[in-house]
Amino acid sequence: MEETQEQQQPKIRVSAIVVSYNSAPALRRCIEALRKSQQREQLEILVVDCGSRDESPRIDAEFPDVQVIRMPRHFGFTRARNIGIRTAVGEYLMLLDADVELDPATIPALARRLDTDPEAAAVCPLLVDADGRGVPQCFYLPTPRSIRQTWRDGTLRPVIDLDLTAAAVCVEHASPAALMVRTYFVKGINFLDQRFPHSWADVDLSFQIWRASKKIVLLPAQRAVAHGDVFRPESLGNSVRALAASDYALGAVSFAGKYFGFYSGLRWRLTLVLEALLQALGAMFRARDIGLAFSRFVSVLLGQRIDGTQAGI
Repeated sequence: MEETQEQQQPKIRVSAIVVSYNSAPALRRCIEALRKSQQREQLEILVVDCGSRDESPRIDAEFPDVQVIRMPRHFGFTRARNIGIRTAVGEYLMLLDADVELDPATIPALARRLDTDPEAAAVCPLLVDADGRGVPQCFYLPTPRSIRQTWRDGTLRPVIDLDLTAAAVCVEHASPAALMVRTYFVKGINFLDQRFPHSWADVDLSFQIWRASKKIVLLPAQRAVAHGDVFRPESLGNSVRALAASDYALGAVSFAGKYFGFYSGLRWRLTLVLEALLQALGAMFRARDIGLAFSRFVSVLLGQRIDGTQAGI
């Protein structure tokens, strides 16, 4: 009896989900690297475009074996990734930023680690720049006492003492710029939390992994190049830079409310608004970055985030 066409098709093991915004050159390089992956027949490539105004939405004309999902506006990376996850059919999800270039052996190596390590919910390669230098990738999860410093810095506290000679290193949080995660785990937590429309959904995912007594594993021998040439909303004018800063800070406050209690979130929200006001007044006193500081205060006060309602992106 002849096999059906469906039976003859190789099973998709890994779904690569690339979220992109106005980053066509970087996106092309990312896709070309993915297409060279070993065991390519077991890999599907999904691109979720966040309302780009360049040629990114038409990238499927150049790569007919790539599925492109077009969003009408920039609703934030969380919703974009969730759309990709809901479309994906692979056992594992390879979350990627458009500026990351993977080696052909990387995806099979990461998948093998998940195959053989049931305690690992996610695994990642080591991110380096074009010159081979490490880039910030692994971070400590925030605590009730570190939330304030986190929103001030605009980033989590990085891990700087990783043992890169080890075969594998467990980390609390790894950047979603290049992260492979089990599909069933993400679906089991009802996808990425869209209360964090652009920032902090990745931190929330890592916290969920930790809370489930699972782990995130870094494989130093597997390296990926983060070129750093991806287009980001915060590279635009003052109003959008302020919006991106507000989105990150409010994400920190939402995280505090979700995991450290309602009153903790409320207290940090009031503190954030007050600090944003003081920064705006300080900028006016110094006659420096006044527009950016007041735009940030207004965005924080009104609770504005990158969620599709904003203008200028």
